[in-house]
Amino acid sequence: MVAGALLRVSLDAQRPERGAAETIRGRSASEGRAQPVTSWTDRLEDDGGSEASEPALRRMAEGLVTSALNALGRAFSAKDSLDQLRAELLLEVARAMRRDVRSGSWSRLPTGDRRKLRDALLLLEGLAESGVAVPVA
Repeated sequence: MVAGALLRVSLDAQRPERGAAETIRGRSASEGRAQPVTSWTDRLEDDGGSEASEPALRRMAEGLVTSALNALGRAFSAKDSLDQLRAELLLEVARAMRRDVRSGSWSRLPTGDRRKLRDALLLLEGLAESGVAVPVA
């Protein structure tokens, strides 16, 4: 045990000393350099393009039609003719929007307009799921 300690001391004495800047956890400074991190204030703002992409809008339009069908079923079970009419109109709007997105006409729109369509789909989805009377103008 003493011989091992003496051998280790003699080997350590033969190695040149390295500064703290040269080694980081056993690596040389050239191997372990950190990449600069971009501050959150310097990053590009998300324009919402992924949420307003054609596949995302297609899924939302399909969900809207399903919600409108559920709303129509609720109106029929309540036996309220005015709610049935409003639910039928909501279903027609939902189907028209689904036809448009399936035809690919929304893919040619700029991102800002697709975001507005996304907002409209979210609003109609909320109306369909809430069970409240859909305003007809």
